Amino acid sequence: MDTDRTTPRPPVPSANPFTSLQREIERVFEDFSHGWPFRAAPGSGSLSPRVDMKETDGKIEITAELPGLEEGDIDVSVTGRTVRITGEKKTEVKREEGDYHLMERSYGRFARTLALPFAPEADKVEAEFRNGVLRLDIPKPAGLTAETRKIAIRQGR
Repeated sequence: MDTDRTTPRPPVPSANPFTSLQREIERVFEDFSHGWPFRAAPGSGSLSPRVDMKETDGKIEITAELPGLEEGDIDVSVTGRTVRITGEKKTEVKREEGDYHLMERSYGRFARTLALPFAPEADKVEAEFRNGVLRLDIPKPAGLTAETRKIAIRQGR
């Protein structure tokens, strides 16, 4: 029997019908979120923006990529040793040409909670939003010293 190797093979059916359904649902959501600067948080099913966190001597700087959002779509809160960035992205496209009518809407909420190595003074945290990038400056509290201690390493037995 001669087979053509360029012809795609049909997918191998799974023994469990729910497995193929789950794969199809995941594919649909991947297609839906294509192009969003957000990714699904592992195991949560919710969207999470990309975040960079950098510690300097006097502060922690956090930047979050939030393109397509307005300042009013974003909330930042500080509780104890955590910073939480939440918001909602809403887009609507409406086009009418002759008898052609198109209306598309998409909505998505996101949240990102970051643990800090100290409890900041909330009234000293500064936030700036420009060109789709949120920047937070979180000063370290006065008197906070990072104690570095060298740990001796023993040879294994």
